[in-house]
Amino acid sequence: MTSGLVLGCASGLTRIMRRRSLAAAAAALGMVALVAISERRAALFGAANRVLEGEVFGFILPIALVFASRRAIAPLRLDAAATPLARFGASRRAVALGLVLASMIGAVVLASSAAVAAAVLAHDPTAPALRADAISCAWIGALGASAYASVFAFGATFGAQGAGRWWALAADYALGSTSGVGALFAPRAHIQNLLGGEPPMFLGQSLSTACLAAIIVAFTTLALLRCPP
Repeated sequence: MTSGLVLGCASGLTRIMRRRSLAAAAAALGMVALVAISERRAALFGAANRVLEGEVFGFILPIALVFASRRAIAPLRLDAAATPLARFGASRRAVALGLVLASMIGAVVLASSAAVAAAVLAHDPTAPALRADAISCAWIGALGASAYASVFAFGATFGAQGAGRWWALAADYALGSTSGVGALFAPRAHIQNLLGGEPPMFLGQSLSTACLAAIIVAFTTLALLRCPP
């Protein structure tokens, strides 16, 4: 179990650290920075909230995290990506868990960096103190990115080449844009709540935090169950 987990995680992290992956991450961060600066110049008051709730977590990061998942796990079904690494006897589910963990690590670094950059560059008089705001955005980005990584890992168990990731993104957008029961399963809705937006089902922020943690556990488990032992 341990050897398969380490093997899968190391393989995923190796792909994430390749030049092409780092260039894509840098491009995403550059886009976040440009949007934050532009929004702050356009209207100072409320700029940080608009950027974080709008372009950053509403558009840029969800799409960037799909590509991060594809890089960490490979543009394949999760079980297909795990099979070659398990050829020496490691459990495919253990390898798959390592790949999912690698995708979470990459997602956390990217989302936290983007959230902090947006909070700092778009900081305005209505936002909390800069340091506190940056710390809050960092952990919200980390938790939200982990939830997205687990959902996209589950999506990667569908389709010939794991195209279910895109279906998962579409479902997150459709459900997360509502305030009904379906929003409880969408990372987008809970992240918006933690950022100060409209809560799903009138949940408090502590409950949205718990829901994101539950999403991580539930969708990671479902993804592993769809992989052969």
